[in-house]
Amino acid sequence: MLGNFFKKLKGGAENLATSALSSGDKDVMEAMVAAAVITAYADGDCSDDEVSVISKILATSTQLESFGDEPLLLFEAYCNKMEASKRMGKNELMKEISDLTGDKNNSVRVLIMAIEVADADDDIDTDEMKVLEAIAKTLDLTLRDYI
Repeated sequence: MLGNFFKKLKGGAENLATSALSSGDKDVMEAMVAAAVITAYADGDCSDDEVSVISKILATSTQLESFGDEPLLLFEAYCNKMEASKRMGKNELMKEISDLTGDKNNSVRVLIMAIEVADADDDIDTDEMKVLEAIAKTLDLTLRDYI
């Protein structure tokens, strides 16, 4: 799954996407999880398949290993926010993402996480594409440069 995704990356983003974050990069981790959750809820709900894919990514990601179980716990908390209120949840999670503007390397990490979730079933649908465009715009990135 990740192999197919990384073949699609352009501009040398592969090394960035796999390098580990330090425990001091908590904002980046939070934005990555937020991007995954917003993308998973693009069609209105997060399916069991999406939960499984995101959980696997968060549990096995080299770049998140310094955070232990925290990304998985945050994933659950962010899903709860989305379940409680889609609009308010999305607004709060987009704020987590927008906190990274100005840091291109970390912005790319966040966008790549969102793309990975959208492409988990090897098909990025229209709703997911709209969310990816919104995330890329928030991060001042051009989506087509990464897919």
